[in-house]
Amino acid sequence: MIETRMTKNWIITFIIIIPIVLQAQMTLTIIPDSTCGKDAFVWFLQSQQTANGPTDTTNYGNLTYLTAAESTWSSANGRRYVLIDFTELQEIPVGATIEDARLSLFYAPNSDLNTHRGGPNNAAIISRIISNWDEAAVTWNTRPAFSGQNEVLIAGSTSGTQNYTDINITALVRDYLNDLPNSKGFLIRMETDQPDRSLNFASSDHPNPTLRPRLVLRYSAPENAAGDYQEIFDMRVDTVPAPCDEMAFPTKTLDAQRFGADYIWSDGSGASTLVVDRTGTYWVDVILPDCSTLTDTITVIFDAECCRFQMPNAFTPNNDNKNDTFAPVKPNNCMIMEYEILVYNRWGKKYSRAKTPTAFGMGAMATRIYLRMYMFIGFNIKQSIKIIANLVNLIKVM
Repeated sequence: MIETRMTKNWIITFIIIIPIVLQAQMTLTIIPDSTCGKDAFVWFLQSQQTANGPTDTTNYGNLTYLTAAESTWSSANGRRYVLIDFTELQEIPVGATIEDARLSLFYAPNSDLNTHRGGPNNAAIISRIISNWDEAAVTWNTRPAFSGQNEVLIAGSTSGTQNYTDINITALVRDYLNDLPNSKGFLIRMETDQPDRSLNFASSDHPNPTLRPRLVLRYSAPENAAGDYQEIFDMRVDTVPAPCDEMAFPTKTLDAQRFGADYIWSDGSGASTLVVDRTGTYWVDVILPDCSTLTDTITVIFDAECCRFQMPNAFTPNNDNKNDTFAPVKPNNCMIMEYEILVYNRWGKKYSRAKTPTAFGMGAMATRIYLRMYMFIGFNIKQSIKIIANLVNLIKVM
């Protein structure tokens, strides 16, 4: 009797999916205090003979609140403009690309006008100041000029104690940096010049630091930038070659040093440098003496060519104890941080799942012919992150 053997080829396609982290630009957060802050309001009254006068020649640069208003004081109509400058903007590297700029202003509970007035009809306008002013000397009569280009509207208040967070002033900041010699801050005034309406914000002199004005910028500095405000890390991803033998595994020192700064790293440490020894994404806050905080992020990849998974290109699950199972082959000197393998049939039903790189067989599915299976593998190895693709022949002998 002649025995006939028929061979069917099954194909398994496997794909390794590695998450890719997209890095943001460097972030600068400016929260001025009484030392490095520059803000004031100027006050006009139609009658300077009231109990509040003279306001036209009085400086209001050392108060804990800032008021933009069209109101009445002692039967005299008047108005107030807010002046505020974030002088740290002058240190942004020339040629930097401003991606986003957000201003936050917080209600001041101790204003002489108490709460916001006239809402929701108390919308205000933010403009760019284009002439010099001195926080300790500016008055209504010496108030600076401002530009009408790219002005930003602040919506009227919906409550008397509303905070205004993340006001988008990106265009204004770009104008500021594109015209540094003539950019001296920002002016806030009521949109409608009729009483009674006001917005009352905390100044940089406020005793509660969480209420002080805040400006948050995201930007990219040019490659040749210098100074404290250049990017902390000169690349978004740093690949470090790793050994394939018994040599000591390498480390990478991340350096964020700035003169007089304090530091907070992603692991909570506070030195100017951080030594890392494994693939990962790391960030640092650099707190500068001038009331600003720089934040930057980097991904470090330790890469060893020899530390990469290999896949069999065929196996035969016919229970003859020869090549019955399938498994990725891992070099002995590789440390696996995370691992997962999922096997699906051609109809999308999950057949098998493993959390460790151990071998597995096809079981009952070995009786099926022309089976197409998809294997998705995701892992994070200390030495290597690479994308691998291959084709596996699952041979069924009958």
